[in-house]
Amino acid sequence: MEEHELLSTSLLTFEGTWRNLVTTRYVALAGYIVLLWDSILMLPRERRYIWSAPSSPLKWIYLLKKYVAILFLTLATIRTLLIVTLSCKAWLPLAIALGILSIAVGDGLVLKRVCILWENRRLVYNILFIVWASVTTTALCVAIFAISRFAPEVVFDRDFDTCVPTSRIQLVAPAWGIPLIFDITVLIMTCWNALDRPRQLSTRLTTSLSKDGIFYFLIHCSLRILNSILFWKAPSSLILAGAYCSWALAVTVTSRLVINFRVVDLQKGSDTSMPHGRISPFDRSSSQTSSLDKIKIHREEEYELM
Repeated sequence: MEEHELLSTSLLTFEGTWRNLVTTRYVALAGYIVLLWDSILMLPRERRYIWSAPSSPLKWIYLLKKYVAILFLTLATIRTLLIVTLSCKAWLPLAIALGILSIAVGDGLVLKRVCILWENRRLVYNILFIVWASVTTTALCVAIFAISRFAPEVVFDRDFDTCVPTSRIQLVAPAWGIPLIFDITVLIMTCWNALDRPRQLSTRLTTSLSKDGIFYFLIHCSLRILNSILFWKAPSSLILAGAYCSWALAVTVTSRLVINFRVVDLQKGSDTSMPHGRISPFDRSSSQTSSLDKIKIHREEEYELM
């Protein structure tokens, strides 16, 4: 009788673990498909607006961030065909660390967007930079500490053909939750700017950027909260369901936001009624904007990226 109960419990545990792993794979695959499909869809615009921009550190950071994420998530999608026991302990910590770092870099690009709304005021930039640097440093330190604790105990389960972490991986939860401070700061600054700006000064530019900022905030906050809950409460077989998907969706949203900046740059160069000033990290002066670019922008003026 006891053996029968023990066998039933083992089967239920096996079934639950298998169900969680299947859920993780499908959710991660869904996020990867969204990222890959959006990258293919936006490739002509990215080539026109980003690749053709003058060389700058931020341009290469953006491209490196996006395509490293695509490459790594591609490997993660097919990792069951490539992974071996010896690489198991390195794969899981690397995936968590790169995901957190990649999203932090995206937050840095968003920092520039909020400064644009405030006309690049030094005080606003200093506040946002201090908040971003503080939460990013803290999150990375927490992630490194958590990885140092659970990584030695990660094992490769041959029954499920996957890495199995211990309960100590819950220590990663604060690394996803702490950056919420920056997201809340971004929302406050964006809403404050929208309320502070006189109605007659509200342009399509400020309206579009404010809308993008709120959309970005909602997506990122939802993903961060989801990951914090999964890492803290979910079984170890389910924790990566949110990590891979969140990374893919965060890269997708950030990429569209940056391309939107570039479109605004060229609109500014072809519309003398727009205020002068730096709009994106890839800005170039209006004198460098070709007539063909201006025609393309006018034709696409009604197109909504977000």
